[in-house]
Amino acid sequence: RYEYVDFDKIVFNHKNHYPLSEIEELMFDIAERGLSQALVVGECNEEVREFYGLEEGEYLLISGHRRTNAISLGNQRGVFDMKEVMCKIKHYDTVGQAVIDLNFDNLLNRQLTDGDYMKAYEDLSEFAETQEFTGRKRDWIAKKLQVSPAQVGKMENINRHAVDEV
Repeated sequence: RYEYVDFDKIVFNHKNHYPLSEIEELMFDIAERGLSQALVVGECNEEVREFYGLEEGEYLLISGHRRTNAISLGNQRGVFDMKEVMCKIKHYDTVGQAVIDLNFDNLLNRQLTDGDYMKAYEDLSEFAETQEFTGRKRDWIAKKLQVSPAQVGKMENINRHAVDEV
């Protein structure tokens, strides 16, 4: 469902590891043209709220971290005063589903670096450990990351054998 949400009730997702670049430029674009795409936020059950440190009535930011930072910057600088923003609201009963949506939405919306893919692999792999599969975990992760199972195998190898600095 889509509705306006109090901007102060949107909580940044600490699992977001994607780059937040060109915030000031985006702030000016929003000031000139408005917010052209709704943020995606989660209405979370108690387990998910506890994991993310949310209070009752707060929303977890899933997609739109750059836009959220740009709105915050614009509000702070007095460029505009956005008290409410249009959001697509999803409901989350599991931490894993929120992690999957965070990664999947970002995979679709940007050009990712190898480091971004590696972090997404780590998040999805951690979630996959808690699930039962009829097929191979590697195939499931490959489908979510939109890469080949062989590429996921390379990520597994790096994850197991690389030194900490990698």
